[in-house]
Parts: sequence; C-alpha cells; structure tokens
Amino acid sequence: MLLSLTESYVHCLGATVRFQNLALGKVEKAHNPHKYCQKKDTISHFNKNDTCPTKSEKININLLEKYRQMSQADSGFIRKFVLNELDTELLDKFYKIFEDKATFVPQEDELENNREQKVIDANRRIHKLLDESDKILPIKDIMDDPIIFAAFSVAVSSYNVLIQALNNIGVLCHEVGCFGLTELGHGSNVKGIETTATYDNQTREYVINTPHTSSMKFWIGNGSKTATISVIFAQLYINDRCYGPHAFITPLRDPQSFEPLSTVTIGDCGRKLSIDTIDNGFFIFKNHRIPKSNLLNRFSDVNEKGEFISNIKNDDKRFALQLGALSGGRISLIGGSQVGLQQALKIALRYAVLRQQFGPPKSEKEVSLIEYPSHQFRLFSYAAQSIAIMITSQKYLRMQSENQKELFNDKNPKISEIHAASSILKALSTWTCYQGIQECRRACGGLGFSFHAKFGILLNNNDVNQTWEGDNNVLLQQAGKYVLDQRIKVLKGQEIQDDTLQFLSDKYVLQTMRLSKSEIANPQSILRLFQVRISIALNKVIRKLNELTQKTDQYQAWNISQVFEVRELAINYGDYLIVKEFKEKLDKLQFNQDQNSTTQQDTKECLTYLFYLDAYTRLLNGKQYLIISDDINMDGYQFLQDQIHNCLIKLKPHMIRVTDMFPPNDNLFNNILAPQDGDLYKSVHEKIVSDPQVYDKIGIWQEIKQYRESKQN
Repeated sequence: MLLSLTESYVHCLGATVRFQNLALGKVEKAHNPHKYCQKKDTISHFNKNDTCPTKSEKININLLEKYRQMSQADSGFIRKFVLNELDTELLDKFYKIFEDKATFVPQEDELENNREQKVIDANRRIHKLLDESDKILPIKDIMDDPIIFAAFSVAVSSYNVLIQALNNIGVLCHEVGCFGLTELGHGSNVKGIETTATYDNQTREYVINTPHTSSMKFWIGNGSKTATISVIFAQLYINDRCYGPHAFITPLRDPQSFEPLSTVTIGDCGRKLSIDTIDNGFFIFKNHRIPKSNLLNRFSDVNEKGEFISNIKNDDKRFALQLGALSGGRISLIGGSQVGLQQALKIALRYAVLRQQFGPPKSEKEVSLIEYPSHQFRLFSYAAQSIAIMITSQKYLRMQSENQKELFNDKNPKISEIHAASSILKALSTWTCYQGIQECRRACGGLGFSFHAKFGILLNNNDVNQTWEGDNNVLLQQAGKYVLDQRIKVLKGQEIQDDTLQFLSDKYVLQTMRLSKSEIANPQSILRLFQVRISIALNKVIRKLNELTQKTDQYQAWNISQVFEVRELAINYGDYLIVKEFKEKLDKLQFNQDQNSTTQQDTKECLTYLFYLDAYTRLLNGKQYLIISDDINMDGYQFLQDQIHNCLIKLKPHMIRVTDMFPPNDNLFNNILAPQDGDLYKSVHEKIVSDPQVYDKIGIWQEIKQYRESKQN
C-alpha cells in the first residue's frame, strides 16, 4: 500500500523514477535515484544550540501572554469557586511535593521500563509521597477526612496514575493492604461471588476456599506483588447455610519475607492497556483459615453458639449497606476524572493559541486555531462541562463527609440519594473525561499523536475509570431505578425526601414547556426545562414497562427498557443535577472587596457563560426532547445554536485565564505543545532532538541494502 502510494505520488510529480510492488520481485528504473546523493558529515543541518529562528522569535511575541491579557478574569478566584469544598492552600502544599522531579518523573519523560520496574518505582514514590505528606498533615487525618483526601487526590491525580496505586493501598494493621472484591467470573454482580468462608465452630475460624476457576479473586490492585493483607469478600456459610457476601480481613503473605502463605496462591493478572504501576493480581484460597474476629461485623456476626446474628433482618438492605461505603470511591472519581480532562484541555487550549493555520483571503498572516468557531466549540464545550462536573462533585463530596458517620444507618434517607447521584455522575464524568481527552488529542492534529504530547498517556490512564467503581452502564440502571422509585412513591402518596427531586411531587408534572427566546437565556427557565426532560423520560419508562409486562415477565421487561428508556432517564437526571448545582453556585457568587470592577466583571462573565455553554450543550445533546415535547420549535432550536455561538464569542477572551486554574499548577506544568514561553516550534524541536537515537539509521540497513540489490537484476 505504501509503495503504491509512493509510486502514484512520484508519477504525479512527473519524475522518471518508477516503483513497483517489491513483493513481485521487480523494480523498473529509468536511472539511479541516489546518483546525486552525498554523504552528510554533520548530524544535523542545525544543532540544538544553533537553530534557525522560530516564528515566535521572528515576531517577538508570546501569544499565550497576549491572549491572557485579553481578560482580567481572576483564575485564582475561579479555582476556589470551582473547588469550593477544598482548601486550595493545602492543595498547593501537596502539589509542592511533586516539584521533586528526580523522584516524581513526569510519565511522558520516563524511560521504557518493564512492568516489574514500574511497580517498584511506584512503591518508592508512594513512600516518598507519604513521608512528605505526613509533614503537612498526619496520614491518618488525610485518609479519614473525605474533603482533605479529595484535595490530596487532586494533587496526586495530576501526577499521572499514582492515585490509583494509593487508592488500592489500605493501612490494615500497619501493613500494605488491598481490596479483594472482584472475581474472574464476577465484577458488578457482587451478590454472585463464589469465594466461600465457612465457619468452623470447633476452632472458631473461617475457612476460605476458591471452589472454581471463575471464583479466583481477580484484578485485585496491589495484589500480585505488594499487599500482605486484604479485605476479602466471600459468601458466609454456617452449618451449610449461605448468609450472603461478607467481608473478612485476610492475611496473604508473611509480612517479613513477603512470601505467600501456604494456603494462598498469588499471581499476576498480566499486561494491561495502561497503569502498570499497579500490580493487579489473583488469589486462590485452599482451606485458608482466619480467626473469627477477622469478620467485619458491623451488621452481622456469629455468636458464641456458632449462630448467625444481625441487627438488620432484611438481607437485601444489609447487603446494600455493606456496599454503601463504596459510594466514596465513585464520588472521588467524579472530580478525579476531571483532573485528567482538565490537564488535556490545558494543553489543547494553549496549543490552540500558539498554533496558527490559514487566514483571511489575500492575507499572508496566519490565524491562531482558537479564533475559529468550530475549534472553539470543540474545546470550550468540554471546558464548560468539566467545570460544571467539578462544581457538582463538591456538593456530593460535602454530602459524603456530612453523612460519613451515618453511612451505615439504614434509616438515613441520604444514603440512597448519595448512591444514585454518585452512580450517574461517576458515569457522566468518566465518559466526558475520556471523550474530551480524545477530542483534545484530535484538536492538536498530528502533533497531538506524539507520545510527548501526553494525550495518549491521559487517555490510557483514565480509560479504566469507566469500569472500576462500577461499570458505567450498570450504574445508569441503578440511577434510573432510583428516579423511578421516587415517582412511584408520589403515586402511592408517599413523601420524597430527596430535595433535588421534589418537583416530582407535583400531582401533574409538566410534560411540555414552551420557551420564548428571552426565557431560554434565563437560568431558572433552563433548569425547569431539565425537570421537564426528567418528567418526559419517566413517563416513557412507565409506559414502556406497562407495555412490556403485558407480553413478558418483569425481569425481561426491565432488561428491555434498559436499552433506551431507563438509560435516557438516568442521563437526564445526571444532566439536571449538574446544571442545578452550577446555577445555585452562580446565584451565590460573591467577590472579594479587593477585586477591581474590571476583574469582577470579567470573572462573572466567564463563569456565567461557562454555565450557559454547559447547559446549552446538554440541551443540544438531548435535542430529541426539545422536539418531542414541543418545548422549543425549530426557530427556537436555531436560536439555541445561536446562543451557543454567543457563548463562544464571550468566552474566547477568558479561556487562557481558565487554563491557568486547571491542574497542575504552572510550577509543575510542562508540555511540548504548550510551552509557557509561547515558542511552540522550538519546544517541539528541542524535545525531539533530545532523544539519543534521533539521528540513528536503521540497525538492519545492510540487510535492506542486500535485499534491494538482489531485486535489481
């Protein structure tokens, strides 16, 4: 294919050289194409210290600084507005740890090591991180407080994938631990796990076994090389009766020698797409005995007679509460995923300023990519969505913190709300992150495909977020069912305790809402429109289920409705939560007295149009609801697009200021596509020629030469 393309290209240029497929063993030539080639004595026509002047040097201007000065928006204020629950000064202290580049080498600058070495390096960096963090706050305080841990996570997430390793390390009895929930045959269906823990009343021990190949614990982070102890989920059996999944503190290795215990087989799960800093492992148990006291017994236990006891009689409710603590992991991913997307946006938006292409007719001056509306929409819309999601994550971070002591109280109505909201927001956040990073990569063209641009690293590091802490599609089902349950409560005359869904208590929930052109620019009307969308989606689910249950059983009816109706309901619910929280934060916007009027005006304009662009983009993505419900006629739909255009115009002067608040802070930020001095081409060139093998010829050049010569006769 390559040769045929080359042949066509050379032919089009009118050259006399003709190439044919080498597989045919023939090469026809009019003359020797290498006849006038001369051996080059120098490595490069210009070396690293003596280069041609670049564009920015010729025009003597830093485009980044030029665009930054277009706005007086306060990036520090915006940062605190977005991360409103976090102590940004504490966050900056954590960031400072990573200024030690000798220890915390940026992933794009790391040597190509094998997986074993990556795990070793990650553990050494974790030790350094924990030691340095302990100088700021005691590690236990960082790990125990959800809000402090969130600030810690933002800083650590900015350093590639170290946070994934930390998330898998539990301090159990001062040993390195891991979380043993998933199995080869079971992930999302925790109730179906097959590992057994059988109580032996004579020895007062639990005997853990792996009955089948599908039962082995699998994908356990930190499990294959590092952890000496684990929390293992297994089916509890007492006198041949199964009492469902329970959690057990389970030793795995000798903490002194790190050798596996004799009744545990430990292995590595093999190569992954990325995140090789985590040693994912599998466990196989054969009559592995642990003391009776190792059962995590908040909800149930075994008494002195060897009988099962529980303060929660309902099995389903007990199981749900056991998994309730996992909402914290999903909440951390809502904001954590946006750290990845915002790093990509920081690169792509700054590159959009520095990269100039094309220009007005009859003009020799090229224009920055950021000046093109289509390019603006590609990136600005993701910036708006990311900021909106990050703001919303703060609400549920706060709610998680406030309810931490009541997470296992089955009478706490906030538990189900936190679970549903964190489920849909985790799904939307991780999907937005992955899609957004991909769009940032494409927006940087061919240079975006370079490993050094970091987009490939960010994509791979964030890909798995769509799967762990709950597969996104499964989480959508749970969120959709929650909203449906709230509506059913209303129909039964019961009270809804979720403040965000109180509008469902209306006896006749609005099904349509006509908006004038002025109203579509009104935040309260926009919010009401998202409520209408939920109402429409709810009724579609109810109608579909009623229709299907006339033809099949409830199990099949529910499964069929997942494909479209329940999925759309869940997504509408998530969009509504995001728009609602952003609006409410904007309503409470207050400035510092020391900020001048221009700074206040620019900052407010920036945040306001970020809100509008996020909301309008979500409306555009769900445009079928606008048409079906007759909320906006086609003229109004065009007006919605016009409003998006207006948002792009308003936001363009502020976008570089927005990148200033994206992680990591500029002391740590260094990317070949977004150099802070604004010299894009010098940055790329210097990075490329720094490779020791940049000028090397292919190692088998003699073999290629011999092969070519053998075909010339």
